[in-house]
Amino acid sequence: MSQSTVAVRTFTADELRTVESLADFQKLAAERGVSVANAADVLGDGFELYATNEKAKLVGVPFVIIDYRFTEGDNGEFVTVRLMTNKNDKIIINDGSTGIRDQLKALHANGVASMYVPSGLRVSEYEYEDDKGEKSKAKTFYLSSSK
Repeated sequence: MSQSTVAVRTFTADELRTVESLADFQKLAAERGVSVANAADVLGDGFELYATNEKAKLVGVPFVIIDYRFTEGDNGEFVTVRLMTNKNDKIIINDGSTGIRDQLKALHANGVASMYVPSGLRVSEYEYEDDKGEKSKAKTFYLSSSK
């Protein structure tokens, strides 16, 4: 079986030895007329994935749900939501709780594919007790139905 290697080399080893910082590299690239693409501009679809703990940033923030999809994960089903805020932030959130996921399952069953959410998310904070009797604080996020 033959193995193929594709190498894209733009700079010589001598040039690369002079690079000690990002600024050095940017200067070298400019001197050589090499265009350096920004990954945010050429990869993906321009949406930023929020970590679970970042959902709180969307509490009270108006947004439109552009699309969503349900996926089976390691901990059960979750929904991936692409949304755009009133400040034009393009965001992806994942939710596997009884909040957003279950709301969107019900809406999907009724044919709703996209939706404006004028009051953003709301959060329900509560004490959770696991099967060993240990208690901890928990949060569930919901699509707000307030105007």
